[in-house]
Amino acid sequence: MKRAILFFASLPLMVTSLAPLGAKPATAMPIGNECPEGNSREFVHAETRDFDIYICGRNFPKVYVGVAKNGDGDITLPLVETSRRNTFVALNHNYPDTYRYVLTPDHLTVTKNGRTIVNQGARWVRY
Repeated sequence: MKRAILFFASLPLMVTSLAPLGAKPATAMPIGNECPEGNSREFVHAETRDFDIYICGRNFPKVYVGVAKNGDGDITLPLVETSRRNTFVALNHNYPDTYRYVLTPDHLTVTKNGRTIVNQGARWVRY
């Protein structure tokens, strides 16, 4: 059993070593902005002190993309329907925690299990 696990764990290394020299693995890249392929239209680009936020989709907003300005990472989540105009909400059910991202024209609020962990002023750069 240990040999099988070791084999499957080393399989990605073996496959990449077979690639031609100088070849890089393919990665999904945004098309012309931070929006993901398939939802490449940027509806809103907002900035806070620590984050760039993009609201993306095709015909209507469908995706929230948050990018940390310090380079620590990014997150892409589907938007949740809301009846409030110019308010975008995304949920991340990262068991056992639930994170809620709310972007309005003047604020970004992130809550973890109902407790606010980020509350920053926002400026919509493009909409």
